[in-house]
Amino acid sequence: MMIIIIILSISWSEPVNLSQSDAISYLPAIVCKDNRVAIAWTERHGFYLDWDIYYIQSDDGGEHWSSIERIWGEDSSICTVPDIAIDSTNTIHVIWTQNYGDIFWTYQCGDTWATPVDISNQPGSEEDAVIVVDKQNRIWVFWREYGYDHQCYYVTYDGVSWSEPVNFTNQLNGSCYLPQVDIDTAGNLHVIWAYSEDGRRSHVYYKKYDSIEWSNAEIIPCIEDVDDRDLKMKLDDKCRPWVIWGDNGCLYYAYRDTEGWKGPFLISDDEHRHQIDFVFDNEGHLHLIWIKITIASQFEYLYHSTLLDTGWTVPERLSNSPSIFPAIAIDDMNNLHVVWSQGPAVNGGGDQSDLYYRKGTNVGVKEKLAQFTEYRDWLILGTSNPSLQFKLIKPAHVTVSIFELTGQTIKKFNLGYKASGTIHTFTIPPDMLTQSGIYFYQIATSHETVAKGKLIVIR
Repeated sequence: MMIIIIILSISWSEPVNLSQSDAISYLPAIVCKDNRVAIAWTERHGFYLDWDIYYIQSDDGGEHWSSIERIWGEDSSICTVPDIAIDSTNTIHVIWTQNYGDIFWTYQCGDTWATPVDISNQPGSEEDAVIVVDKQNRIWVFWREYGYDHQCYYVTYDGVSWSEPVNFTNQLNGSCYLPQVDIDTAGNLHVIWAYSEDGRRSHVYYKKYDSIEWSNAEIIPCIEDVDDRDLKMKLDDKCRPWVIWGDNGCLYYAYRDTEGWKGPFLISDDEHRHQIDFVFDNEGHLHLIWIKITIASQFEYLYHSTLLDTGWTVPERLSNSPSIFPAIAIDDMNNLHVVWSQGPAVNGGGDQSDLYYRKGTNVGVKEKLAQFTEYRDWLILGTSNPSLQFKLIKPAHVTVSIFELTGQTIKKFNLGYKASGTIHTFTIPPDMLTQSGIYFYQIATSHETVAKGKLIVIR
């Protein structure tokens, strides 16, 4: 008997303004562990000067928030693009780029923060810094160096000192950028990055570190090019790396299993660039958030959708005005936490924007699938309605549920007690499903699902 969770919808909290600022609050990074939600972001008080790193946290899963803290910032300095992680002792670590030249790191010490340390210490300039904590509680930071040799580097922190930077790309005939890193349940690090030799067309490469050595770099064959900075990677519950990227206005995903890379699979072909982020919940479902960017470089609203076995759920709008720089995380209770920036500055209408937050609670149906659960899709044309057939292994009370594409229940029918060993039939009433669309059905007992599938209606 196999048990799965089918997530039919997400219940979202109302948007909360976290920054309450008269400046530009943007570029957030978010992380969750247990009931703690920790967020760092850039607060910009002038166009060229006075960009600071700010921080806020919740210790009850996003219900209440601490006072805002200014982690770091100096007069006439630019501190920007933070990333954040929590180690096994629940210590918060924050990194950022300072004056477009170096990567700095600090950590939370009770009610204060440690003196920031320059951990990149290289000629040239650094950007695209990301941070992760491994199973040995080592801190890893990856970045792209773009003023010297255009390679990607990493350093590690063992709790005492930082290592020297290590070049892990070594592709000296071109430029490497946008490193992305995640760690699987076995403790292996997975890293991707984009690489271009001509500055126009980019390929994406992948490496894995098994706590002993790095694998050889391999090109991801299903990614032909990458639009601007539309590139993200996360791992699912099966330790498979998934990549989402933009190419020529389309959004795609691919993943790697034991047989190699699978894809590309189309998400959107609306001819827009996107700002994206995604995460996997505890049941292995992919949650994608995105903001479209128009041809005129105007930012639109923030949306969310979930990838189920039946396809993507209907997109749900999360912001109430044009937005920028979305980020998403998931906690141990399977709740989603989303943060973004919105305000007049988003589309050039002023010099103010705030950081907003919403919490998404999974609303789903836990179902046990029968050993021989029947999956069947039905095409319904004209005025016809199908007769759904099913067979029971043992006698039981049976219900039939019809769902909208969003997961909302349209109708649940109680068929009463049915015998085993014979074929039973249920005909959908003629006054149901009068509109064209895609619906779902589920035939179940109190113990298990015996049949399910899609109802594709064309009226």
